[in-house]
Order: sequence, then structure tokens, then C-alpha cells
Amino acid sequence: MIGEYALIALLFVIGMIIAIGKILASDEKTSMKVIVGKAILNGCTSLMAGMLLLTFTSASPLVIVGFGAFLGTLGTEASIAWIKSKFGV
Repeated sequence: MIGEYALIALLFVIGMIIAIGKILASDEKTSMKVIVGKAILNGCTSLMAGMLLLTFTSASPLVIVGFGAFLGTLGTEASIAWIKSKFGV
């Protein structure tokens, strides 16, 4: 079984990789600041999958990682949309 700290690191890294992959696949112009910001935001929102462990203590690491990838992508897009609408960016 994966330890708690290793799972946290794994979720964060997977979230960052997903964000960087999405940025590289898009046609929009971005700066290094935007790439790093989105990667950190996506990594942090992927950590929300750790909430599964609070409810389902027997959940497999694969389920948690998959849910983390899902939440990371969904959470980042929702966060960016909210920030843009709230601050007119």
C-alpha cells in the first residue's frame, strides 16, 4: 500500500502533469508564469481526492489517483472561470 505522504506527492505531481499537458496541447499563448500557476493550482485541486480517504478508508490507490486527476482538471477549470468572472480578467 502507498503511504500517505507518497500518495499526497503522487496526487500533486499528477495534477501538475495534467495541467502542463493541457497547456502544451492548447493554442493559446502562455508565459512561464501562467504555466507554473496553472500547474500549482491543478496540483492542489488534485489533492482534494485525499478526502476520499476520510470517508472510504479502504479505497484503493488507483481509485484515489483517478479521482484526483478528475478533480484536478475540473477544479482548475472551475477556479479559473470563477476568478475570471469575479475579477474581470
